[in-house]
Amino acid sequence: MNNELGYYYLIPLIIGVLWVLLQLMLNQTMRHDRPFDNDYSNALYNMSFLIPFRWFIEEDRRAKKAVEMNDLIVDARMDSKLDYRSSVVLQFILMFLGVVLFLMLSIIVKPAMLFFGMLTNLDFTKMFEEGSSAALMIRLVLVAICTIPSILMKPMLKKRTKGSEIDFLKDLPLLQLFIILMLRSNKTINQVLYVLSSTNTAYRRTFEHAYRIYLREPNEGFDYLEDAFDGTKMLDTIYTLRDFAEYDKKESIRSLENNQESILDFSRNARKKVEANRNLMATVSQAFPMLAVMALAVGPVAYWAIGLMQTSGLN
Repeated sequence: MNNELGYYYLIPLIIGVLWVLLQLMLNQTMRHDRPFDNDYSNALYNMSFLIPFRWFIEEDRRAKKAVEMNDLIVDARMDSKLDYRSSVVLQFILMFLGVVLFLMLSIIVKPAMLFFGMLTNLDFTKMFEEGSSAALMIRLVLVAICTIPSILMKPMLKKRTKGSEIDFLKDLPLLQLFIILMLRSNKTINQVLYVLSSTNTAYRRTFEHAYRIYLREPNEGFDYLEDAFDGTKMLDTIYTLRDFAEYDKKESIRSLENNQESILDFSRNARKKVEANRNLMATVSQAFPMLAVMALAVGPVAYWAIGLMQTSGLN
């Protein structure tokens, strides 16, 4: 029996599984928490407490998987729309939709190719013979198309994190200026960290977390900031703030002022590199659709030409 007929038999199975899952969810009490600003994000979050989604979720917020995903979401500045729990539900839904899409494409791809063959007078029947390399390639392509949305969530969040890197670099000189002005006005280190934790910059959440740690243990708070600003010229400023009470105030402020120009140069050069990489990625991403269209257009013709050459060789 043809493989595509087997796919037809899977349709009622998928519908049955979907119906069972819906009944299972409807028989549970839905929470109505609103940790996010939009209804879709809240719906995903509340669904995470229902079976079957909660089977795949770490309930302990301190679990490594949960912490890593939440940190990634925060770095990507998506924490107003997602968290670890809602991201798991979203991946689950995308995976299920991918399976449905795979079945639908598997059913329609052969009739579509045969119809295209009728229009162009090309023979594509051998492409769908069991065990042929073309049939295997088609299945692999379909699997890739259908699974990419669910498996690319983390890479996309990481890409978004890099995309917001310019905002972080842009705010470094601003942070330095705030710190200098506050120290000139006789603010304490405690007050400086508090103001930075409540000022709307790209680093607000970093200073929020650092300030909470600082209130408990000052050295640990500065350790956290040193890790956060590692690799930037801002690290010298963190060193100065840590040792501010041990040195002359005027000398420390003068040191920060001298470091201001270094931070401006670092921020300017780093932003140029990020923008250059972004332009390169944009060019490459724009080329992919064109290459895909060319592959779809040239692929069938190339397959026909190869078959024609093989037939001629046999003759």
